[in-house]
Amino acid sequence: MGNSRVELAAPKFTLRARFTGVVDWTCPWCGHLNRYRVDRTGWRIRCKAKPCRRWFGYGLVLHSLSPLQHSGRGSMPPPDITFPLAELNLDYQRGAPVHRLMLEEEQPA
Repeated sequence: MGNSRVELAAPKFTLRARFTGVVDWTCPWCGHLNRYRVDRTGWRIRCKAKPCRRWFGYGLVLHSLSPLQHSGRGSMPPPDITFPLAELNLDYQRGAPVHRLMLEEEQPA
């Protein structure tokens, strides 16, 4: 009763996610607008511009919305929902994971 904020427990299970379908993206080197079909086992996409043809690994970032669940207000959709900015990792190492989980304490303000 005294504490109106609900304490959030740590997740019990490992987060797993994948997506299938189509990814629309712009190449950061040549600016070409690409459309790439993604399947459940894929992890790479390639720029289709003839002079570029660069490869990229793609992954997911899931943001925990736990603090918003009990606020009593509806969630507002993010302003970048239609064609969001993407993070470009120039330091990717062979064999490194392409997906990332951002916990609440890691999220930028």
